[in-house]
Amino acid sequence: MTSNLLRDDHAQVGALVKELDAALGREDAARSFALLDLVWARLAVHIRAEHLCFFPAILDALAQLPEAQSGAVVTSFEAKDLIAHLREDHNFFMNELASAIKVMREMGSAPSDERVARALRSVRRKVNAVGHRLEQHNRLEEERLYRWPASLLTTTEQARLLARVAREVENLPPRLPGSIKSA
Repeated sequence: MTSNLLRDDHAQVGALVKELDAALGREDAARSFALLDLVWARLAVHIRAEHLCFFPAILDALAQLPEAQSGAVVTSFEAKDLIAHLREDHNFFMNELASAIKVMREMGSAPSDERVARALRSVRRKVNAVGHRLEQHNRLEEERLYRWPASLLTTTEQARLLARVAREVENLPPRLPGSIKSA
């Protein structure tokens, strides 16, 4: 089921964020940068799967149902509103992580240990902001959005959605080790 795949991915990305926070707390710059890159990539493919596959499947299914029938699960307006909110969160995550990566890259040429420590603290604040908002975001997806396919899509449509989402989530950049199954 697609919702299980995405929930599992939430848990894996959440664990990576915690590992990244710990590395930043130890001021382990090399490990922090590697984990930051992995968190950014894992979150990016998860978001891509939702934007390209999951959100359109929900919106298309709702568009095909009479409002009275779809309203029993969710109205088209409610779905569009929630998806807009989730997209805002996605933009926040990607912008904050891109900013953190920029700080880490600039830190490589830092002339002093104190400057490195300041940069790592700045990155840690960004990662913590992402982590906190990500927890709320994931809870919203899991408690609402991920329940809709079972009511809106046929078994065949759900299977197709699962295959498409899995393909996107597993499509990590070549520089990173493994896929969702091995991370």
